[in-house]
Amino acid sequence: MATGRCGEMDTRFRCTPTTKLADGGSRHSWILLPTDPVDFLTDPTSRRTLRAMFVEALKDVVENTEGAIAGLLMDVEGIPLEAYVKEGTTAPFDIEVVGAEFSVIVKSVQRTVESLEAGTTREVSVQAERVVTLIRVLNDEYFLALALNPTGSIGKGRYMLRINAPKLLAELS
Repeated sequence: MATGRCGEMDTRFRCTPTTKLADGGSRHSWILLPTDPVDFLTDPTSRRTLRAMFVEALKDVVENTEGAIAGLLMDVEGIPLEAYVKEGTTAPFDIEVVGAEFSVIVKSVQRTVESLEAGTTREVSVQAERVVTLIRVLNDEYFLALALNPTGSIGKGRYMLRINAPKLLAELS
């Protein structure tokens, strides 16, 4: 496992920017980089381009949905690919932690839907007292999540996730 501060860790790991938490604290996230030099994602130029596209899509969803707080692109194993938090908002939670927790639920729902022979899972929605979480399943490996205030526009959020999903899926394939 990576230890130390950014720049002082095993080179297989990359430190993401500090995530501000609602309690005033902060944390860094660590992701494992691919080790195959032929892999598209190991090329720094391609990685920046791909990352910028992911951020742009998440920003489009969050900024164009009334009451949206944050968006996340994540794999079903709980590893975040990219996150976007609306500027000027203080999320009552860490969006990446929320995504990791919901990845367990997404996998469970996928297994249940499959066992019922009901087709593929497309969407999961959880409405809680302080936050609404919309999840758009892209394929068996990835999903998009959108966190909204309870009074946010759920319909618009669902629409924005649906129209941005094909762009992201094309880049992930």
